[in-house]
Amino acid sequence: MGEDTRPLDLRWLISLRWIVAACEVAVMAWWALDRAVPWPWLGAAIGAQLVSNAALAREGSRWRDGIAFGLAVDVATIATILACGGGAASPFCVVLLIQVTVAAVALRGARLASIVALAVAAYASLFAFTDPLHGLGGHLEEMWIAFTLTAIAIALSVGRLASELERARARADASSRVMGMTTLAAGAAHELATPLATIKTVVGEMERALAERGDLAERGDLEELKEDLALVRSEVGRSRAILDQLSVAAGELRGEAPTSVPLASLASSIEGIAGAGARVRFVWSDASVRIPAGAIGQALSALVKNALEASPEDQQVEVRGEIERQRLRLVVRDRGAGMTKETLARAGQPFFTTKDPGRGMGLGLFLVHALAAHLGGEVTIDSSEGRGTTVILAVPLSMDAER
Repeated sequence: MGEDTRPLDLRWLISLRWIVAACEVAVMAWWALDRAVPWPWLGAAIGAQLVSNAALAREGSRWRDGIAFGLAVDVATIATILACGGGAASPFCVVLLIQVTVAAVALRGARLASIVALAVAAYASLFAFTDPLHGLGGHLEEMWIAFTLTAIAIALSVGRLASELERARARADASSRVMGMTTLAAGAAHELATPLATIKTVVGEMERALAERGDLAERGDLEELKEDLALVRSEVGRSRAILDQLSVAAGELRGEAPTSVPLASLASSIEGIAGAGARVRFVWSDASVRIPAGAIGQALSALVKNALEASPEDQQVEVRGEIERQRLRLVVRDRGAGMTKETLARAGQPFFTTKDPGRGMGLGLFLVHALAAHLGGEVTIDSSEGRGTTVILAVPLSMDAER
C-alpha cells in the first residue's frame, strides 16, 4: 500500500495511550507491594511513552511517523513490563495484540508492517525472561507462532475493514457535499428565475420601442442597439439554461426512485442528441437492472454528447453497458484527441470546459460525478493525448440483475 495521506482524528488514540500509561503505573505500584521493581527500566519506558504521547497530542496527524513511533514505544513499554512479570509465560502477553489492532486502524503500508514485526519480535524477546522452572518449553514456541499468525491476521483483516470504512465515509462526505451543492443550485434556479424573466421582458419591450424610433435609425444607432439587446437576450437564455439544468439534476438526485428496466433501454436517452444515430455503437448486456433510470439516462446522454463532440465526424463512439460484481458499468469510449494531464486533473469540475465559447457550460461531467457520488458509485476517466478518452460510470445495483 502506498503512502498514507488520510486525515486522522487522533484524540481517541491519545486518550487510549494516557489510559494505558495509567494502568501500567498502577500495575507497577501493585508489584511494589510484594516484589522488587526495576524502577529505572520501567520508569524510563513509561516516561518515553508519556513524552511521545504529549508530542503526538501537540503535532497531531501532521507528525505521520510520530503515530508509528508512539505505538512502537507502547510495544517496547509493554514488553518491558511483561519481562518483569514472567516473560513469555505471562498470560498478559496478548496485550501486545492491542497495539497491532490499533496500528491496523491508524496506519497503513510500511508503518503498519513495522508495528506488526516489532510486536512479534517483542514477544520472542520475552523468552529470555521466562522462568525455566515454570516455562512450558515447546508449548511457548507454539504460542509464539500462534501470536505471529494472529498478529498478521489482525493487521490484514482490521486494516482492510478500516480502509473500507474510510472509503465509505469519503463517499458519504462526497455525497453530502454534492447534495448541498445541488440543493443550492435548485434554490438559485428558483430565486433567479423571476429576475431573469423580468430582464427578458424588459429587453423585449426595449426592442419594440426602438423599432418605433425612426430618429435613432437615421443616426445609425438602431442596429447597434438591437445587436446589444439581442446579446443580452442570448445571455439571459444561456443563464436560464444553466439554472434549469442544475435544477433538473438536483431534483433527480433528490427524488427519483429505482425502477426495473432493460439495460438496453438506456439507449433511448441519447435520442435527442443531434447526429447521434449512426455514430454511436452500443454493446449491451442482456439484463434488466433496477436503477433510477431517468438520472442514469441523463448522465449517459451527457457522456455520449461529450464523446461525439470530441470525436472526428467519421469516427464512432462506443457505448458499453455491463453488469459486474453487482454494479452497473457504463463505458463510453471516443476516438478524439484525448486530454492533457492538466485537463484530466480538472475534468469534472463545475463550469470547466475546453469547448469553444457557447458550445458547452462545463456541467455535464460534473453532474455525472454528482450522480455517481449520490448513488455510491464512481466515475473513472482514462485519457491521454492522441488516443481518445474512456469514461466509466459505475453504480451499485438496487437489486440483482435479472438474466
